[in-house]
Amino acid sequence: MQIVYGVGDKIACTLPGTEEVLELEVKDVDVESVNDDLEFVYTVEHLGQPYSIGKNNLKSTTNPDTLHFLKDLKPKESYDLLGWRDGLELRPDNSNMPEIVTLLMAIQYDKEGHYGSSWKGKGEYRGIMSNIDRKYDRLDQMTVSELEGKVETLKQLENKLEMKKNNTGNTFDHGIGESKIDAVADLANYSILYLTYIQENYPLVFRVWVDRNLPKYLADKIGFLSSGHQK
Repeated sequence: MQIVYGVGDKIACTLPGTEEVLELEVKDVDVESVNDDLEFVYTVEHLGQPYSIGKNNLKSTTNPDTLHFLKDLKPKESYDLLGWRDGLELRPDNSNMPEIVTLLMAIQYDKEGHYGSSWKGKGEYRGIMSNIDRKYDRLDQMTVSELEGKVETLKQLENKLEMKKNNTGNTFDHGIGESKIDAVADLANYSILYLTYIQENYPLVFRVWVDRNLPKYLADKIGFLSSGHQK
């Protein structure tokens, strides 16, 4: 598992053509595909000049506190995801959400294993917001294409799969490529990740948002709020 750095982290590296190890701040992050694998390239500055640092130039850091080792991550206190609903009436839309949220978490878990935290590598505006903009634009374009009849709608895809199921008994070998669901799911995950970024970097503002939007009768039933675990 490669180590992933973000903007503002310090990395120990050698500049191209030199052997001296320097500790420099990451100014930008890019991801390149090399032999079907992903490699992170970091932009640093030294004496006013920008340099691109790949994995061959990374060295052991003199400031290990700035590294993001997965083995050093401590899991947050576990809690019952749906425990807050005990004793409350079930509401149909809300009851549909746990399965979707669980699927989104599982998909994000796998992607994080491949891409690390690159979604925020360029910071809040150039990184997080640009990813959300890109996925929104993709969703908007796919919707326009549906309306213009250039691509099949979700209803048409559903009918195709239903017909295949009736004829063959399965829908696994479906031959269907990317659909609007991909863009919707990516947009949802980026939005959720943005909330985690706000919680981590602006905890007081985040708590004001929680207090304004979550009624006390529900907040008292959420373990990490009542225990003070929430940042």
